[in-house]
Amino acid sequence: MASRRFLDFISGKKNDNELLMRELKIKLLAANKLVDDAEEKQMTRPTVRTWLDDLKDAIYCVGELLDEINTEALRRQLEVFKSSSPSDEFHDSLEPKISNILRVLDLILKEKDVLGLKEGVQHRPQDTTRQTTSRVDDSGVFGREKDRETILKSLRPDDTAGPKIGITKKPCTITDLDLLSEELEEILTGKKFLFVLDDVWSEDYLLWENLMTHFNSYGVHGSKIIVTTRLGGVASITGTLSPHYLQEISEDDSWSLFAKHAFTEDSVIPAHPHLEVIGRKIVKKCQGLPLAIKSLGGLLHAVLNPKEWEKILKSDLWELPNDKVLPALWLSYQYLPPHLKRCFAYCAIFPKGYRFRSSKLISWWMAEDFLQPHGNEALEDVGSDYSNILVSRSFFQHSKEYGESYFTMHDLINDLAKFVSGEFCLRLEDDHLTVDRNICRVRHVSSMNFCNQRTQNLGALYEAKHLHGFLRLHSVHFIRLGNKPIDLLLVLPYLRVLKLEDRDIVELPSSIGDLKQLRHLDVSWTSITELPDKVCNLYNLQTLLLEFCRRLIQLPSELGRLINLRHLNIRGTKIKQMPVGMCNLKNLQTLSDFVVDKQTGQRIGELKELQHLRQDLRISGVDSNFYGNDSLAPFRSLEKLCLREMWNCQKWLYYDGSRGNTTILFPNLRKLELSRCPNLTEILPLEKLPRLERVELWDLESFSGSLAHVESECPKFLSLVHLEIENCPNFVCFPDGGMDAPKLEELRISQCKKLRSLPEQMHTLLPSLRILKVFDCPEVESYYDGSRGKTTILCPKLTEMVPLEKLPRLERVKLRHLESFSGSLAHVESECPKFLSLVHLEIENCPNFVCFPDGGMDAPKLEELRISQCKKLRSLPEQMHTLLPSLRILKELRISQCEKLRSLPEQMHTLLPSLRILEVFDCPEVESYYDGSRGNTTILFPNLCELELSICPKLTEIVPLEKLPRLERVKLRHLESFSGSLALVESECPKFLSLVHLEIGNCPNFVCFPDGGMDAPKLKELCISECKKLRSLPEQMHTLLPSLQKLEVFSCPEVEPIPQGGLPSNLQGLSFECCRKLAANRSLWGLTRLNSLRKLKINFTEEGGEEMGCSFPDEGLLPTALTHLAISKHPNLTTIQGKVLRQLTSLEELLIRGCPELQGLPEEAPKSLKSLTVWDCPNIRCLPGEWLPSSLSHLQIWSCPLLEERFRRGTREDWPKIAHIPYKGCFLA
Repeated sequence: MASRRFLDFISGKKNDNELLMRELKIKLLAANKLVDDAEEKQMTRPTVRTWLDDLKDAIYCVGELLDEINTEALRRQLEVFKSSSPSDEFHDSLEPKISNILRVLDLILKEKDVLGLKEGVQHRPQDTTRQTTSRVDDSGVFGREKDRETILKSLRPDDTAGPKIGITKKPCTITDLDLLSEELEEILTGKKFLFVLDDVWSEDYLLWENLMTHFNSYGVHGSKIIVTTRLGGVASITGTLSPHYLQEISEDDSWSLFAKHAFTEDSVIPAHPHLEVIGRKIVKKCQGLPLAIKSLGGLLHAVLNPKEWEKILKSDLWELPNDKVLPALWLSYQYLPPHLKRCFAYCAIFPKGYRFRSSKLISWWMAEDFLQPHGNEALEDVGSDYSNILVSRSFFQHSKEYGESYFTMHDLINDLAKFVSGEFCLRLEDDHLTVDRNICRVRHVSSMNFCNQRTQNLGALYEAKHLHGFLRLHSVHFIRLGNKPIDLLLVLPYLRVLKLEDRDIVELPSSIGDLKQLRHLDVSWTSITELPDKVCNLYNLQTLLLEFCRRLIQLPSELGRLINLRHLNIRGTKIKQMPVGMCNLKNLQTLSDFVVDKQTGQRIGELKELQHLRQDLRISGVDSNFYGNDSLAPFRSLEKLCLREMWNCQKWLYYDGSRGNTTILFPNLRKLELSRCPNLTEILPLEKLPRLERVELWDLESFSGSLAHVESECPKFLSLVHLEIENCPNFVCFPDGGMDAPKLEELRISQCKKLRSLPEQMHTLLPSLRILKVFDCPEVESYYDGSRGKTTILCPKLTEMVPLEKLPRLERVKLRHLESFSGSLAHVESECPKFLSLVHLEIENCPNFVCFPDGGMDAPKLEELRISQCKKLRSLPEQMHTLLPSLRILKELRISQCEKLRSLPEQMHTLLPSLRILEVFDCPEVESYYDGSRGNTTILFPNLCELELSICPKLTEIVPLEKLPRLERVKLRHLESFSGSLALVESECPKFLSLVHLEIGNCPNFVCFPDGGMDAPKLKELCISECKKLRSLPEQMHTLLPSLQKLEVFSCPEVEPIPQGGLPSNLQGLSFECCRKLAANRSLWGLTRLNSLRKLKINFTEEGGEEMGCSFPDEGLLPTALTHLAISKHPNLTTIQGKVLRQLTSLEELLIRGCPELQGLPEEAPKSLKSLTVWDCPNIRCLPGEWLPSSLSHLQIWSCPLLEERFRRGTREDWPKIAHIPYKGCFLA
């Protein structure tokens, strides 16, 4: 009400509106005095909660009225030349609206005495003056030591020494279950994994079973899954062990946790013993619940007034039942100042577990007018302060998986937000869009889209006439909604926030320009090609997000009319130039990209008017020299700057070309990226950017200048952390004397063809360097100046390098493509040098590398050793047997493409007790890696889990696999001379108790499996191919391989893939080659007895196809529960039996490939079919009638010219039949 525009507008007419507004202000102030008492009493008195909701609704209505007035005033200000005599109708309409709100407020205020509400009851503790931060220290975990030990023990019950667990975090953005399955297969196959499924809520047993099929198919024995949940039902469904319940922490641990968050430092407690007495009583009432303890500790952080502590201790809120809102958390909320209460309550739009960016939340707060700046403070800075306070008080938590910029709320905090927001926030989630309550008061709606949602229920939003915001939030299961939500929402006049991300949205109707109150519009990731011109009538618009609208080619020509616009993101669009008038957007805080072309190149000067730009800016298309303090000098707040695709720009300097100028540009710039500027020869001296942390110079083909002043010697780059130079073929040298960059951690240089050397004095001037990567820099001959500094990669002229033992903290070394390197890893005079921190050593394509250091290597922490493409390496050092004892924790040994290598170290199998992975690949001279004592009873490689021997044509025998007790995965491929056995010769039915995966391929002299079969109770996958002399599969498979799920047999002409006795009953996938004999005996296959079989793939030989005849499959041949069927290379197939196919009522995927005589498909497909692939069937002309079922979501047609022609996109008669299918292969897309 206090804005000048508002006051001028209201007082501009002689009517009663100004007096009415003053009366409205008085009533709001009177109501505000009652709020504190009402909020405290609402927990025990529902009538007071109803009164509060009535008051909130009235206040919302006041805000909406004020918005109308401000918007009309702004419109008249901007359109003054269009209408010289504005109508009085708007002023006349205000009086009844104000009077109605006054009557409502009168009724609400009259209830105060009936409800016993009092003015100004509560005194809140004030925030002390301190700088808040969003960096939370989560290192202090108290009272969970026994829980940790119990969980670890259950993970490795047979490991008395205690488990060692490596943790990998991998973000997942996959929304398609099939793609996720493929990703899991790639990541997990052959590996023992530990998955943690955190905070599981679904109690659907079928969903859990479906998920587990993917894990069970790929991991090896010993893999573990930990599930955390708050629901006992989830534990009973998912657990194979008894659930472990987290108990409340002890009082001592509770106090330690509370003290960590309540006191600024340990010395405060002895200085204020009275606070400890009160604090321990408060902690006792938290009942050992860590979240409550942490919240109250944050509330009392740095509060030293005992009266405030006593007030919290004596609050009667503690007596409330815990099944409503946790009293400790409610109390934390109650003590928030009013402006933070509003911001926190708004967060009820987030579903539980939702991860949000603080910048996005702040922009929504800003659109809802929740931010209260002081003086000239930027709204974004105010929002950041609010967010930091909520973090410091544990209402928000950093999302560890997504980094510092993402936050989430604990479930209990989410419950609290939902409680305090009451009926004003609505979340559409839980696998439906049902609106099951009166929503006329709802102001904020969020929608999480799940698999089975439909949009018809969104019609209920018509009743939310006062809706302020609609947010479509991301979920795991993405479903397209199209333009329907837009049509529903554009009739809501008070809409301030509209977030729609949907690829099926292809246009925005012009009526979007009628949403006069709209402040935040996010249509990122949509398929729109343009914005309606009427968008430029949205004078209140603050944020316009068009990120990755890949079809958007231009912005509205009058965009400059949006004078309140603060954030514009057009990254990932096809916009080629900016519209005229960008200089009018003087409030702009962030601009993702500024694009100009040859015709509009002069508009770069408009940037000078945008003096409030901050965060990041990317400029592209500049056609001439670019002068730093001409267009960009005003940007003192700019943090990230990218100049990209400036095709003809030759220099980026100061305006006068004086590199000696002492002016500091961009005082807050932290990241600089210059890329794809092929004619750029000189750039700004980087030492003029005092806060610069990250520099990336990419594809600057003409850049031959320096990173610093020409006259500078050993310039200072005091903030630089990361420097990357890639594909700058004319970049010659670093500054003379080196670079003084004490914080530089990463230096990456690649494809700099003329670079002669790395920075001088690296070992002293770059003390923080952790990662050095040099790739494809052929002129670099040395980076060692006599003091021997660091490490390098891919420099073919490099002849020597720093002795690695001189780098005491060196953990990872990769030497790749060093064609001239013939030196040593250590000093020449060193004998058995020490590499005390080395964990990973990789040597690749170093053809002149001959040997390791004399006397071996003392590398007690080495876990991975990889050697490949070292042509002159004839053997691992003779002293390797002395080296081995120092490598007792070596876990991974991979040797490949060492063509002169004849043997591996003797006694390796006994002296590497920790080895888990052994791979020998393409070493044609290797004849043995085992001493031949097959009768030895010693356990070999006690921890080996994976063994791969490939392309070793002289290898004749291998270690007996039953001597490897933990062996899980074996791959034997291209071993042309291998004619031995997998076990000891004298063994009958040997035991392979841990084996999960066995693959034998192209071993033409491999004859048989062990006599009596293989006792491999955990074997899940058996794949055999191109073993010409193999006579049979393992005996007694149906009993000795009870866990077998996948069997593949190809190009083994002597083997029958359907053995006597049948196949294991748990088999889920079967792939085999059907020869003449097998086709003739197809009645004996017995596949219908395999109740678990779901995937079947049959490749026909030419003789097998002849024997099978021209139709397939025979009735009764296939199990009806099949979900995947592939028929390949049947030379005579003309007919697929439709009746048999329709009996496969669960069939989801059908592949037909390489059937040249096939002319058509059955009249009707299984109604369950989801995916159809037809490949290399040139005589198929069409798909009959309504053959494609409605369930079909994937269709691929390859090398079927007649069929392709009928379905060509948009041009042929059968295109409408498949247009609705979401995923269509190649030409169909």
